[in-house]
Amino acid sequence: MQDYHFITIFVLTNKGYNTNKKNNMKPQLGNYYYKPHKNFWGVWIYTSVSETGAMGSFVKDFSDMEEARRYVWQMNGWGTPKSALKMN
Repeated sequence: MQDYHFITIFVLTNKGYNTNKKNNMKPQLGNYYYKPHKNFWGVWIYTSVSETGAMGSFVKDFSDMEEARRYVWQMNGWGTPKSALKMN
């Protein structure tokens, strides 16, 4: 009897998604951000920002991108988004 091992690979891209408030927004220590995470949308907080890159600590997952976006806006003190994201 042979053992079969299956690997499932999911490829997620950010193409068409602008997860920052502004296109050119740079990471700032203490700000929240979101991006795809497994089969969800994850939220992180920047814990280290330098000239060579930035690192963050995971906060929580959301099942919907808009929920993650609203949470990030609220936690960053930006109020609430005025319109829904446009998917390109």
